[in-house]
Amino acid sequence: MVVSLSPSFFYYGGLNVFQGDINTYPQQDYVYPGYFSFGDDTDVVAMKSDPTRNRLIYTNALNQNVMSLDHFSTWLNDSMIPRVIHKGLSDTFHGRIAYDWLTGNIYWTDNKYNWIAIQNADHMDPSSFKILVHEGVIAPGGITIDPISRHLFWAEHGASRTVIIRSDLEGKNWATIVTGLDWVPDIIADTSTRTLYWVDNNRNAIEKCSYDGSNRRVVYRSTDIEIAMSSLTLYKNYLCITEYMEEYVGCVDKTTGTVIWSDYVYDGYPWAMDMYSIQLHQQESRLQYDWIGKDLYWSYIDGNEGGITVASTLQRNQERTLFRNLPKPKNLVIYPHGRRGSEMFAHAKFVNAPNVPQMSDNTPRVDSAYDNIVDQKVAHQQNTTNAATASSDGLENPLYKAKNPPPTNENMNQNTYTTIEISKF
Repeated sequence: MVVSLSPSFFYYGGLNVFQGDINTYPQQDYVYPGYFSFGDDTDVVAMKSDPTRNRLIYTNALNQNVMSLDHFSTWLNDSMIPRVIHKGLSDTFHGRIAYDWLTGNIYWTDNKYNWIAIQNADHMDPSSFKILVHEGVIAPGGITIDPISRHLFWAEHGASRTVIIRSDLEGKNWATIVTGLDWVPDIIADTSTRTLYWVDNNRNAIEKCSYDGSNRRVVYRSTDIEIAMSSLTLYKNYLCITEYMEEYVGCVDKTTGTVIWSDYVYDGYPWAMDMYSIQLHQQESRLQYDWIGKDLYWSYIDGNEGGITVASTLQRNQERTLFRNLPKPKNLVIYPHGRRGSEMFAHAKFVNAPNVPQMSDNTPRVDSAYDNIVDQKVAHQQNTTNAATASSDGLENPLYKAKNPPPTNENMNQNTYTTIEISKF
C-alpha cells in the first residue's frame, strides 16, 4: 500500500509504503512503513499505479502537474526521478485521476475548468492531451474507470446537487446513477463484481451500488463527528481509506464494513493512496486480436477463477463472455483460423512463472505463441528466445485448449467447458 504524505513545516512531501498483505496486519503490533521524501515541496493528492510497468502516476498540487515515477519500486530504492506527463492542472486538491491499465491512458478531473481530460502515460509531450467531456460538467471530483466493461464514472458537485455519472470511455452516453450525495472526493470500481464504491465525507460514510445505480447501501460509517477521507482504493475484499485530519490509514471489509486494519501516521498527513500489487493487474491478462473476425479477446481473473471475454472492434457494445469459472486463464492466445472454441489459456501454475521479461515497448506482452502450422505446439516467448520457463514449484505446466463451442446464455455460468492438453513445459 502506497500512501502520500502532504508537506508541512517540518517535512517535505513524501511516500509511505506498507509492505506485505493486509490479511497479516491485524496480527502485527505495528507495521513499519518505508518512507521516501521527494526532497522538495511535493504534495501528492491523487495517485494510481501500474506494477506491470513499474509505474506510479500522481498529481502534484504544488506545481499542478500530472507526474510519473517510471521506475517505481516498493522498496523505494530505484530511480525516483519524476517525469512530467501533463502540465497545467487548475485545481489539483479536488481533482482525481483514473488509470486504464489496458491502454495506459490517464483520465483526470479538473474542478475549475469543469472538464475531464485524457492522455496516454507514455506520451512524451506534456502539453498533449484531449478534453474528453466539458459541456455540462460541473465541478467534477472523484473518478474511476472499468476498462473491461468500458465504463467511466465520476462525481459532480453542483450548486444544488451532488451526483455520480456513468458514461462510456469516450465520454458519451451519460447516465446519472446516484443522487442524494454531499461531497464525494474519491470513487473506485470493483471490476470483478461490477460494483462502485465511493466515500461521502459529509455523510461520514463509504457507500456502494451496482454499475446501474441499483443496490445502493452503506458499507462503513465512521463514528467520528467529522471525517475527512481523501482517498479510497480496493484490494481483493478490502476497501482502504486515508483520513488526513486524523492522520489515519485503514482498511475495512468491502462487504461487512468491519475494520480489518488501521494505523496512524505521525510524520505527515496521509492524503492519496493506491495498492501496488501485481495480483490486482492479473485481470489485465494479455490482449489478443483476431485479424480475421476483427475481434479483441482478453482474459480476466477474479480470485482463483477467471474467464475469457471477446469484443468486436467493428461495433460498439458488442461484448460477451465466452467462458467463466476457468482456472486463472492468465496467458491468452488466439488461433483465428479455428473460429469456434480455439481460445488458448495457460494453467494457473504458469501464471506465476518467474523471470518473464517485460517487453520494452510497453505493449501488451504475448506470453504464448500459437504455431499456425502444427496444431500441437505452443512455445513461450521471451523477447529473442522461445525457451520455455519452468515454474518455481518445479512442476510441469500444461497448456489447454477450449474444446467445446462457447456456452450459451443458459449455461454460461456453469462449468461446462472441456479441455484437452496440447503441450507441457
